[in-house]
Amino acid sequence: MSESTHAVPRGSPQNALNGSEAQYTNAQQPLVGELGQSTIQSVLSHTEQPGNAIKEIQLKASLRNHHCRPLLSFLDELGVTRLETHTSMLESGKQVLVGRIETMQEEGLLALLEETFPYVSIDGLRSVPLDILKRLEAVPEAYLQELGEDHDLFAELPASVQRQVYEVNRKLLQEHAAPLMAVYLHGVAVVRQELNMDVGGKTIKGPPTRQTYRKTLAHLVKLVNMIGGSPKVYRGMMDLCVSKFKESEGLYVGPNQAGYCLLRSQLLMAFHDNASFRQLANEDPCHDLAWILDAAIAHSRDAPEQGQEGGVLKPAHMASLKKFFKDFDSKDTGRGKKRKHLSGGSGGESPLYSGGNWRDDHGKVIAEAGMILRDPSALHLIIKQVLHRLPVIFEAQGVPSEDEDLVFLTRLLQLAVGCRQMLKEKRYAFPPVKMELAGDFFAILIGFTMEAALDDSYNAQDGVLDEPNQQLVELLMREEVVRHVTAMYTLERIAARDWACTRTLMASINQALSLLDERALPEWAAFAATLARRMAELLPQQQVGLGDPIWRACVDRFLLKAVDIDSQVHGEVVRVFAEGADQHLKHEEQAKQHKATAAKTGTSYQPRLDPFPVPVLVDYLHKCLAATKHSRKYTSI
Repeated sequence: MSESTHAVPRGSPQNALNGSEAQYTNAQQPLVGELGQSTIQSVLSHTEQPGNAIKEIQLKASLRNHHCRPLLSFLDELGVTRLETHTSMLESGKQVLVGRIETMQEEGLLALLEETFPYVSIDGLRSVPLDILKRLEAVPEAYLQELGEDHDLFAELPASVQRQVYEVNRKLLQEHAAPLMAVYLHGVAVVRQELNMDVGGKTIKGPPTRQTYRKTLAHLVKLVNMIGGSPKVYRGMMDLCVSKFKESEGLYVGPNQAGYCLLRSQLLMAFHDNASFRQLANEDPCHDLAWILDAAIAHSRDAPEQGQEGGVLKPAHMASLKKFFKDFDSKDTGRGKKRKHLSGGSGGESPLYSGGNWRDDHGKVIAEAGMILRDPSALHLIIKQVLHRLPVIFEAQGVPSEDEDLVFLTRLLQLAVGCRQMLKEKRYAFPPVKMELAGDFFAILIGFTMEAALDDSYNAQDGVLDEPNQQLVELLMREEVVRHVTAMYTLERIAARDWACTRTLMASINQALSLLDERALPEWAAFAATLARRMAELLPQQQVGLGDPIWRACVDRFLLKAVDIDSQVHGEVVRVFAEGADQHLKHEEQAKQHKATAAKTGTSYQPRLDPFPVPVLVDYLHKCLAATKHSRKYTSI
């Protein structure tokens, strides 16, 4: 049966006549809904005897079986109203009809839907067409289009029918999905994932795995249920993630923008986790990449980097990543053979990683692969692996630009930070490695590693350590990859208690930020939050203290400037000062005890220096709040 045969607009049944009087005299058409309203309006407006007209309308609209009239009169005498009588008869009739619907074939259901759909907006009759829609495997598109126009009616549709509406009405899908995405992205658990750079080592409080997040975050579960098993809705949802990421405000990628990359990755993996819908994930061209990275992240948490000879990525993970991206280098532009040693290639007519560039639809997959890599946890994992390679190269007296693994990992980072621009410009490529990264930048970091290995002495009063590395400053200003890697390297130097290197790195970061547009700060959100946690941990260990060079570089010059990036960053910075307050209280308690002991023993009491005096604490809190425009009102300590 053709689609047009069943496309019956609500309020305009297919068999209805055009004139109102003709509608009134048509005994086959019930006076229900818009037809009944228009008929009554027409009759009453054209009669000089409204009483007689009303009786005639009641007669025409009454039960047609003449045996019913005495029964109705009998029920009247018993005190049963006509409304109660007709309502009871309607419910009984619907029960009989629903029983028949359960045994009807597709063709019969479509024919009955054509007759009942005009009354879907009437509360008492809606259940019948809705029950038919529920049992149809494929609802004709004309009905779906109309169902999508009524939001109240759409909310009552079975989930299977709602998905069919989404398939033909992508705008409605976006209207319903976008608010869920926004709530998901701004949830505390998600933001903490984004702002945690401790991949493969220490972790912040939270569920043990990303899989747990995927099962427990309500709005992600709702997005999965919206999609169900529909390939079209799945693709529409992923396209919305890509569009939101591409069109998000801001020249620099902060938590708000990177959150869409996290969602793209975790929505895919949520379908991978669900056996009923796994086929949708398997058909996603980015599935293998997301799966590899998710497994690597889980492995890095179960087996911290310190116990892994290969770093946070196992050899099997590296091999799988290379295999995935090999296809994107198969379309070579001719530059691959000349740049073989820079592309991670191992010889042959078609180098493994040569930096192809094309404009066909398949090219968009590389940009979406970049989004998977730009998932903050995946990005931090790759950076950790990059930093693991540097001492290996140093010990082997190798050259960074000739190390296959390092070059490949660097290209992954370039793709991750460049995918947004690819989507904007519609120019897709797996980028060849930049020489200023593989050569200049990594040489600087290896130089820091060499200095730490050769000289472990540290003089806190050496002011030269607070001088920035000007070459690094220039690279920080130009390259996003440099900014991300330098941030992670700085955290590693702090963890290693390499204070000399830390001071130079922080001086370089602070100078670069002073020269960059202030809109670049959101890019440093994860570093700021993680650095603040480091400072809060180091205070009670007496590894840092007020006024020392590390405190000035990290807190005074960076964290107070970064406090307003995000409410979670604000909270972490304030907790540093809360830890300082704890240190002050402990000092006060110890001072009381020492005074009491001195009084009992008759010895002199020598007061110790307060690690965090109240006036200083108050001053820091004032500075913190003065630097905050909007974050503090969303932060709870």
